[in-house]
Amino acid sequence: MLVDGKKKLQGNVASIANPMIEIGFIHARALLEFLGLSAHRGHLVQIATRHAGDVAIEHYSTQARRLSKASPASALAAYPGPREEAEGALVSIFELANKLAAHITDGVCSEQWTDNHLDIACRGIPVLVHNHLYAKLGRKAPVATRALQHGR
Repeated sequence: MLVDGKKKLQGNVASIANPMIEIGFIHARALLEFLGLSAHRGHLVQIATRHAGDVAIEHYSTQARRLSKASPASALAAYPGPREEAEGALVSIFELANKLAAHITDGVCSEQWTDNHLDIACRGIPVLVHNHLYAKLGRKAPVATRALQHGR
């Protein structure tokens, strides 16, 4: 691995790729939970209660309105494809983060999630954050720098 053109780490790519993938699942789950979404028994649901110390979308407001949790319906409506596909994609984030990254398990999930589910979720989560947070606050969502967009 090079940082500013200088070698900082040498070894098997799995030594860095696996932790990066796992933190990606955790981050995606955190964003969905921030919006007020969760999964229960294979379905997307709205979080009923928050834990003390949670930072949540409903803690944000404008002078005109207080923001509220996203509903499963509003989250799924943002996807132009089939509702079941969108729901499966977002549920996959919770199941993969919970079952595969958060602790050691047998890895059995409610479905056999594919890279297509992950692609849909990873493309959709920024849209959901924009729609439910930035747009309602009247702000533009931050844009990744060119180097980050191209994996450099």
